[in-house]
Amino acid sequence: PAFRNGTNEEELSQFLSSSFHAYFSKYDARYVSEAVVQDSYSHGGSPIQLKWYLPGPFSDRPADLDQPITSKLHCAFCNAIHPCNNDGMCINNTCRCLLGTYGSHCQIDSICKSLTIAFAEPLEALGGIYSLSDVRTDYSDRPVYTNEGSNDAMLAYCLKLGHWTFSFWNATEIDIYDIDVCSDFYAKSRWTNSFDIRSAPSWFTRVNGTEFAAVMPTEFSYVCNDQY
Repeated sequence: PAFRNGTNEEELSQFLSSSFHAYFSKYDARYVSEAVVQDSYSHGGSPIQLKWYLPGPFSDRPADLDQPITSKLHCAFCNAIHPCNNDGMCINNTCRCLLGTYGSHCQIDSICKSLTIAFAEPLEALGGIYSLSDVRTDYSDRPVYTNEGSNDAMLAYCLKLGHWTFSFWNATEIDIYDIDVCSDFYAKSRWTNSFDIRSAPSWFTRVNGTEFAAVMPTEFSYVCNDQY
């Protein structure tokens, strides 16, 4: 449509239904739903009952419609109809989850209660037991693991970037709540949307402000010690 010259409703409708594609925008499409029939009663104007798919990352390839994701959408608020799971408490329509449970309705269980992490030099001293923490970052509502004893390193998830990150700091000068897990990190995983850190793909260490190098398994590894 000739937006500068004015576009009528019919032209805009035609453009959005036939020519426009979401990939034209500057945003990445993380998920796409099944086709929706406009004004269809069966869809009810809500995305909750729809099937969702994962498109090819960093490309305009369509999603595989034979493989919908298993995750489901939930209402963001809680009430008598949409209660909190795993003994979470509904306060002012928001679930307060117990340690080890996450999600808008506490519906996600943390897989690992603690991790054993091993580093090669020069970070060998940071290796050891990292336990599930009650720390809640401003960057996601996912599990946070901090090293036992010194409390000067953590594994956390950055929702904005879609990466698990590893950060460490001087505990005598910096508080854990001052750490931005989306920028103040030493290493990050590849993109993942999983709450389970064990499913995080390969990791990369920061070489400088914008460059990263792949981490070898002999340099950084971790195992889950137990499960909830």
